[in-house]
Amino acid sequence: KIVVIANDISYQSGSFAIEEDKVFHAAAKWAETEGLPLIYLAANSGARIGMAQEVKDVYKVMFKDEDAPEKGFEYLYVDEADYQRLSARSLNAEPVPHPRTGATVYRLKDVIGAKEG
Repeated sequence: KIVVIANDISYQSGSFAIEEDKVFHAAAKWAETEGLPLIYLAANSGARIGMAQEVKDVYKVMFKDEDAPEKGFEYLYVDEADYQRLSARSLNAEPVPHPRTGATVYRLKDVIGAKEG
């Protein structure tokens, strides 16, 4: 007997999120408990970072230099209306002043997501 764990490259590039991690962990623990060899066939793009679709649709990027985005970014944020709509179920953020407008925006600290959270 052996235990085989594999990623399906045809489903979201074989990436892992919370549910896949739970299955992987359970299978690996079972193999360990039973003293069985474990073979992991990896064909994936890595972790599926928990960027929930409802946040992905509205987040903005605070670039270091708006005219030269290749210089990188400071943080991701949402505006006041989106923060009020999403904060209870999808994200954790802190209020900060927008450096150019002075309006309060919310710097993303954690994206939880309604589906995974």
